[in-house]
Amino acid sequence: MNVARYFDHNATAPVLLSIQDEVAEFIKNEWANPSATYLKGREEKIILQDSRKALADWLKIDPLEWIFTSGASESNALVFYTLDHQSQDSEFIRSHGLRKKIITSSIEHPSVIENAKFLSQKKGYQWVQIPISKEGNIDYEYLENQIDNSTLLVSFMAASNETGLVFDIQKIAKMAKNQGAYFHTDATQALGKIDLNLEDVDYASFSAHKVNAFKGIGGLVVKNKCPLLPLIKGGGQERFRRAGTENIMGVWSFKKAAEFYQSGQKTLEFQNIKKMRDDFELKILESLGGVQVTHQSSLRLPNTTHLFFDDIQTQSLLINLDLKGYAVSVGSACSSGALRPSQTLLGMGYSARQALQGLRVSFGLGNKSSEIDQFILEIKNSVAKTRSISKPPSVLFAEEVKV
Repeated sequence: MNVARYFDHNATAPVLLSIQDEVAEFIKNEWANPSATYLKGREEKIILQDSRKALADWLKIDPLEWIFTSGASESNALVFYTLDHQSQDSEFIRSHGLRKKIITSSIEHPSVIENAKFLSQKKGYQWVQIPISKEGNIDYEYLENQIDNSTLLVSFMAASNETGLVFDIQKIAKMAKNQGAYFHTDATQALGKIDLNLEDVDYASFSAHKVNAFKGIGGLVVKNKCPLLPLIKGGGQERFRRAGTENIMGVWSFKKAAEFYQSGQKTLEFQNIKKMRDDFELKILESLGGVQVTHQSSLRLPNTTHLFFDDIQTQSLLINLDLKGYAVSVGSACSSGALRPSQTLLGMGYSARQALQGLRVSFGLGNKSSEIDQFILEIKNSVAKTRSISKPPSVLFAEEVKV
């Protein structure tokens, strides 16, 4: 599709041109197993080591604190798996006490929510979800009171993939540390978009395809002295912490992305992207009634805008825009023919009906300011068309929403 009309960069980002230009040559030459002891294998091992260092430099961590995984979902699962087993260790219980509480925000990614739910339902953990208000606020006093000496893990995303809301993970990490709990952040959406300070963070999860590298590669930051048990066993890769032949091409692409995002070119690009996002919001509010920007006054990712549209169900809007060649995202997914409200918006206290009226637009590399006016015109026309043929919201809600 036309990348200039692709406005769903928080879902995945187009691969950098520099990676596209070099990938054929890379595949041709870099095919050996990095665990092999002969020369070609040792060359692949150097690529692995150089990539690890590039990512560590980007995040200002020790290279040995970085583990390559298949992506943030695996990284998140690895943290929960490890700490569940850690909490049952007799030595850990003697030194830290019995810790059977997990705390997350109410709007985490499903790969965090489902792991917390599993430990709660199957392993007897107390799971506390900290509510996020419609305005994007956290009651920090309530959060701090919930973190006590029975808390094993506090997990808060660094930024919301849906509304762009940015959280103060350093503040929350210090609260966890004060009570001897571990702190984990799913920082997938924040990487490359805002400065990340991982000083007090114990674990942090990432996916490469959010920063214009390949899918199927990601990483987990595990600070020194923090435990980690292999979820995938059977080999000595990643210092026996993640078995399996390394995805060297994916690792290389992640390194290329890290180098780009640390360059001056990235800074210029994202200044333009933020201006594009701000101009888009200003113009759409001026040209269209019955629309509001979510968390506009809060600290947000510079590329993300989330909109509520009155009197329509935005799945219809998405389809109309798709027919015009534009890619955006609604906060809900289609499952078994039934539209399901966004769990993020429900977690912020919006009603199920309101949660079907949200639209995410996420900007990124390849978007052009020259497309914005036409994009807004298409949104305006699609909204007018959808509103003219839509059933009343109460009918829509009764017929199509199954929470």
